[in-house]
Amino acid sequence: RLLKKAQSAQIAPHLITQMQPHPQYPDQRLFVADVQESVRLVTYNPGSLSFHVAVDDTVPRYLTSMCVLSDGDTVALGDKFGNLGVVRVPANVAQSLDADMSGARLQYERPRFGKTHKWDTLCAYHIGDIPSTISACSLVIGARQVLLYTTLLGSVQVAVPFVSKGDLEFFRALEMAMRKLWKPVSGRVHLAFRSAIEPVKGVVDGDLCETFFKLDYDAREKISDLVDRTQQDIFKKLEDMRAMFAF
Repeated sequence: RLLKKAQSAQIAPHLITQMQPHPQYPDQRLFVADVQESVRLVTYNPGSLSFHVAVDDTVPRYLTSMCVLSDGDTVALGDKFGNLGVVRVPANVAQSLDADMSGARLQYERPRFGKTHKWDTLCAYHIGDIPSTISACSLVIGARQVLLYTTLLGSVQVAVPFVSKGDLEFFRALEMAMRKLWKPVSGRVHLAFRSAIEPVKGVVDGDLCETFFKLDYDAREKISDLVDRTQQDIFKKLEDMRAMFAF
């Protein structure tokens, strides 16, 4: 039989769906996903054999998948309503945890509102399908890491991080131009769809940007004028983004 060392009923109030250890401190920090209360960062104090919830979420996410990134402070999430998000431990909380590994210091450094510190939401995006798995990986040896996720309906999708500010500004401008001039067959407003559950944040819709290839010449010329680039420049940017991550 296994010997019970510690137990806590406050880690996940409903049902634990996933648990992943911290990549740098697997014996003292744990990421726990609840079926209804999003993900929580839990610290373990070996001296008192106790658990402490250091960080939790303000949004009641019904998680189906999660992936802890290599820095140990960032988590990619997917919920059953078709949302993909990225949250991160606040900088002051990360400094306190580095100073006191047990997390006891955070018990006396509570925020002004609430009992625990809250995640900083970096990205929020509605994909329209339930993410079943999320993993951070490189598609080929030597390429940059991407977020590879699969969905319940069988699609395999990739979230690519922007490295340069110039690329980010270009694709944001292209996305805005596509929203103005390209209308989906369903008639839905693109921004409203991507913000179906919570407002979209920190994400550029790559599927919408690549629809530029399917437009006729006149429509592409109008979008090129809005972006202040030639059609060849836009084609090259889209192809370079694919080649950079080898897919």
